[in-house]
Amino acid sequence: MNEHEEFVRFQAENHPLEGTSRFESEEAYCLYLMHLKAYEEIAALARGKTVLDLGCNNGWGTRVIGGVAQRVIGVDVSEISVAEAQRSVADDNIKFQTIDGKTLPFLDGEFGLVASCQVIEHVADYGVYLGEIKRVLSADGPAVFTTPNACIRLDPGMKPWFPFHVREFSADDLSSLLRQWFPRVRVVGLFAKPHLYKIEFDRVQRSRELARRRAEGLLPPYIELRTKVIDTIKSLLPNRIVRDIQSFARKFSSNLTETESRTLKSNMDTGVLRDYSTADFFYSEEKIDEALDLLAVCHRNPGD
Repeated sequence: MNEHEEFVRFQAENHPLEGTSRFESEEAYCLYLMHLKAYEEIAALARGKTVLDLGCNNGWGTRVIGGVAQRVIGVDVSEISVAEAQRSVADDNIKFQTIDGKTLPFLDGEFGLVASCQVIEHVADYGVYLGEIKRVLSADGPAVFTTPNACIRLDPGMKPWFPFHVREFSADDLSSLLRQWFPRVRVVGLFAKPHLYKIEFDRVQRSRELARRRAEGLLPPYIELRTKVIDTIKSLLPNRIVRDIQSFARKFSSNLTETESRTLKSNMDTGVLRDYSTADFFYSEEKIDEALDLLAVCHRNPGD
């Protein structure tokens, strides 16, 4: 198994499901709004189109797109994520399926739009990932990517501190990579009202400080420790039991009862839930190195 296949396996087996109905902190709610804002931007481009949502997790963003698209297919390398997505979909124009992380089981030019939100930072082989996206994208359709902004998250030369990220990008790095596959690329940055901006900025600064301490040998590398624990458990238990444990843990991390949800919400500033929405976020090309997140819109044709 090569490095790309190993990392796909790691992502598929361990990446948590995304929560959208309970928020134990201001940070969690802010992050949800950031991702929802991106899906709203994508939905504005997706009206009446056939759309691929590549890396759909539990499908909540796919459903946002499905509200306006003619048809949308959400795909993910995680069987658990796709199973959860399938349980929560009722619309006939939305489908989900598991992929192998190498080839997409679709025809050339099948989709009028391909969205891949918070995925490219997880990828080890860009040739496979971007090449397949370009192949299944129609000649005049956009491909849309979102990813965290490395400029506010990492020191120069620092490896990503989030264990599932292979590489994080500045706007220039992202544009440079995407232009190798798409002749027309526009990258914008996500910003927010001061209070929301500070919530997310402070969150990543705390994580960056922990990463600095790990680099100095003060904390063990999280991904190595986690991988060793997972591999040890897998070597001792039957595959069926391992899958059941993984499924339970991931569901528990993203789905609580309504009572638990209300309790968690009561423990945070409910004013944030009441007073802020995606309307308080906006995209801009100015001061992009200070952006909370990046969004790239790419086209196969060079345009005028």
